[in-house]
Amino acid sequence: MKKRVEKEDKLKDYLTGFIRYYPDSMITVSELGEILSWNKVAEKLTGLDLEEKKGTDVSDLFSDPLQIKDFLIEIQGRKELKHREATIINKNSERIPITISFTRLDSKEKGLPRILITFRDTSELMEVKKRLLETERLSAMGTIAGCVAHEIRNPLNSLFLNTDLLEDEIRRLVKDFTPKLEHRLGIIRKEIDRLNDIVDDYLSLSKLSATDLTLTDVNRLIKDSLDSLNKLIYSKKIKIDEKFTKGMPEVSVDYEQMRRAIINIIKNSVQALPEQGYLRLTTLFNEDHVGIEIYDKGEGIPEEEMLNLFTPFYSSKRGGTGLGLYLTREIINVHNGLIEIDSEERKWTKVNIFLPVEEVVL
Repeated sequence: MKKRVEKEDKLKDYLTGFIRYYPDSMITVSELGEILSWNKVAEKLTGLDLEEKKGTDVSDLFSDPLQIKDFLIEIQGRKELKHREATIINKNSERIPITISFTRLDSKEKGLPRILITFRDTSELMEVKKRLLETERLSAMGTIAGCVAHEIRNPLNSLFLNTDLLEDEIRRLVKDFTPKLEHRLGIIRKEIDRLNDIVDDYLSLSKLSATDLTLTDVNRLIKDSLDSLNKLIYSKKIKIDEKFTKGMPEVSVDYEQMRRAIINIIKNSVQALPEQGYLRLTTLFNEDHVGIEIYDKGEGIPEEEMLNLFTPFYSSKRGGTGLGLYLTREIINVHNGLIEIDSEERKWTKVNIFLPVEEVVL
């Protein structure tokens, strides 16, 4: 009897020390799944004071309690149950994906742990897997899209050229070149431009990894981007408020790719603005990054759409490809930058871009 008590005491001390210093989250439970002990890693992951949870059902910590109960039943006939997937709920009611393992202990004394539960946060791993699958899918689509876009580009250029020739011919043959005729030709040009934008998006999708880095003045980059949108800005009489910081450090970027990213954002802002709307462009910097802020007092973005802003092929615009913001984010990511978007529906939208000052090695 004495030897058994000593053995159980040693087991208890060993488990206490082992659990305390183990790098993964650990909880020990009774045969019925009642929480007996845990480590600081488990407390940090859940944000819970597990002292308050002592004696409660461990399955209540998880999004699917029945799944955990099934695992506890399954471990009764086995020594170990490894690397199962589950979801734990933290203090803020956030769902955290985990891998979870169960080990049955040999302790038989009442009050001693019977099952050791080990789990690890897999949020980052899940995100990496998701990004990898998305990258592989889009890489395949980009290859196909690039081939198709190249085939479409030549006929489009021909259409645009022949539209100009057609207008010249009509003006020569028709003495009274009516506004209606001019309007019809304008529609043709507008639709050709839209098709060209779509082709550009798909071509960009196939060229995201191609970079030609040059040291670039961010203020000049923004001004060049504005110049490309002069016609749209002028047609809506948009008020542009430029707040460019002087003496900005240069950044190492692929000029054409980054210019395209800036154009995408400014174009979205202008399209969201009413006639004579307000658009503010700001640049700033610190020792590590340069920042670009694009702020408009336009329609804003509905909360439900904020979740899908960077989802490829998702668009709330009629006829949109759903690639604009996705490509913008990917271009910025390629340059080790960051893009953040904040908005209040029917009031304003603010886009912040941060790019590293040091030269980017790709």
